[in-house]
Amino acid sequence: MQSSTAWFSGVPRDVRLWWLESEEGAMANGPDECVFCKVLRWQLPSTVVFEDARTMAFLDIAPATDGHTVVIPKRHTADLLSVSTADLAAVIRTTQTVARILDGRLNPDGLSIFQSNRAAGWQDVFHLHFHVVPRWTDDPLRRPWRTTPGSAQRTAEVAARLGLSPGPRGS
Repeated sequence: MQSSTAWFSGVPRDVRLWWLESEEGAMANGPDECVFCKVLRWQLPSTVVFEDARTMAFLDIAPATDGHTVVIPKRHTADLLSVSTADLAAVIRTTQTVARILDGRLNPDGLSIFQSNRAAGWQDVFHLHFHVVPRWTDDPLRRPWRTTPGSAQRTAEVAARLGLSPGPRGS
């Protein structure tokens, strides 16, 4: 397996993010322009952590922490809403495999798994992917929201929009 991140070493993070968001980078639509599809075709280098017939996992070029790994299906699909059940199952299995690899070899204090859909959901590469991020007690990452109780009235309104009956179990 090819393994190299030298092509991005020394490049400032803002330049890397600009490239990913450029026409040639991640924001492009379809497998011909998709940055992750280019990684799959070895048109862009990567450091592969795990690979099987349906998935590939590689170190993120803009890691949140040491060992931050991206897991993708080999078949191009935009997001969780469009992926086939078989490909999603394979990606989930690989996500667990990668989590076990990172946990066993890096010995983090914890692990976070992130997955985003569409631009408003913080998706920045429009090829389904999961981030497996080793966590340490003193790392700089913070939750993007605070856990606070919601309004019972608002919960009932949302339940009605979802077609659920009020109460602890829905319908």
